[in-house]
Amino acid sequence: MASDQDTLATGALVVGGGVAGYALWRWLQPRRAEAATANAAVAVAADAVASLPGTPMDPYPDLPATPPVPSSAEPPVGPVTSPSQVDAPSTSSGLSREFDPIFERYRGSIPIEYLRALAKRESGMRPGESSGPAWGLMQIVEVVRKDFNEAHGTKYTRRDLLDPTVSVAMCCWVLRFIIESYQRNHPRVPNLREDWSNPRFVELLTAGWNAGFSEKAGVGKVVSYLESLGAVDIDLDQVHAHARLAAATRHLSNEKKVRWCKSVVELYQRERSPRNAARRRRRGAKATQHTIFVFRTYPEGMWGPVVTRWYRADPPTTWDEAKRRLIAAGLLDVRILRPSEWKLVADPPFRIQEDRVRPLPGGER
Repeated sequence: MASDQDTLATGALVVGGGVAGYALWRWLQPRRAEAATANAAVAVAADAVASLPGTPMDPYPDLPATPPVPSSAEPPVGPVTSPSQVDAPSTSSGLSREFDPIFERYRGSIPIEYLRALAKRESGMRPGESSGPAWGLMQIVEVVRKDFNEAHGTKYTRRDLLDPTVSVAMCCWVLRFIIESYQRNHPRVPNLREDWSNPRFVELLTAGWNAGFSEKAGVGKVVSYLESLGAVDIDLDQVHAHARLAAATRHLSNEKKVRWCKSVVELYQRERSPRNAARRRRRGAKATQHTIFVFRTYPEGMWGPVVTRWYRADPPTTWDEAKRRLIAAGLLDVRILRPSEWKLVADPPFRIQEDRVRPLPGGER
């Protein structure tokens, strides 16, 4: 989608200590008939939520290739809590693993450590948090809920936002779309490529979630301005410093919001530290095992047709091991395919026809 078509203004804006501004995004975003073809990037997210409470079961989840779309060409950015909540996070014993099974179910390529950090900074990992306009574990606002329902044919109520499964599914849907928007509109900016080992990428992703990612008024607009000046090595500090000059949302000029975003990344990095990894090994932590895997590739890019395959692991195995076995079998060539050109989802929560499932390569015969 060309940048002049991206008329999405920033979504999750913060007023005082809470969440506001999503209505501004809806006001600025025109309705477009061609939006029906623009949402292939969330195909796997649509599958992943297909059987949450209140969702009709789909016996053919991989058809059609293009899923339903929200009322706009880009999904809403996720809401955030007060950016003033930037006290140094305590990681002496690591973050809670209580919601790991839910994170694992919907995260795709998003690191589970990042979702832990975001949940901690958003709600203190309290799924019942409902003290402001944003509710739930990942702090989702009303308009996000409504657009999600429209995009996926669901009927979640506001009370459903307190269900961590619903909250995480909506959050991952939004995060994936921000990643795709960055890569689609700014392919020459290294820090906007999906690289979870690069803290600059994670900061810009968090800023997109926190203050808006759009090409109309969010991170994308400032990056376009900086690119016009010849900049390539762009980071959150540069976006913050040039937000006013680029005529972007004032929330990208908010120093407290920048600190909030960086606090999420700091917590994410601490969670990924070797010390915490060693602690998890000492505790005997094991990666989640899965039985069914949905593997999707996009031969012509994320906006082209999708090829879907179903695999059964016997015995069950991890997401990383399934990926390794697909690479070894020549089905996934990571030297050619970028992360935006393939998706691997574990244990999809919907019915599948047994005759569609084939054995995962490299398993026991």
